[in-house]
Amino acid sequence: MPVSLQLNLLTEYPHLKDNPNQCVIIDKPRLITDRIGFGGVLVYSDFYADFHAFDLACPYEVKTDVRVEPDSVGHAICPVCGEVYDISLGTGVPTKGICKEPLKRYRTRLMNNVLYIDND
Repeated sequence: MPVSLQLNLLTEYPHLKDNPNQCVIIDKPRLITDRIGFGGVLVYSDFYADFHAFDLACPYEVKTDVRVEPDSVGHAICPVCGEVYDISLGTGVPTKGICKEPLKRYRTRLMNNVLYIDND
């Protein structure tokens, strides 16, 4: 599924800029040009203020409407199977539960305060 997003960190999402451990969930297109992958996109600013993006769909459940939910300590948790994924370092690897697959990652690039997110 294609992913293509542009997030303006000055006007749309200022809480992400220079503020670690913050998330944005994009579960529906904001603009006609937005592409949000299979289940939507989770954007995360890690403890080093680097940006990471993941598909919201749990890789174990594989349903567009079963989406992981970020917590306050760098994890994303599936509300159905209970899998816990580590997003704190940008890996999305499962740390607790039955899934063996990490969250699908998307490429992020920051240019002139605009965060570009797309498929690798």
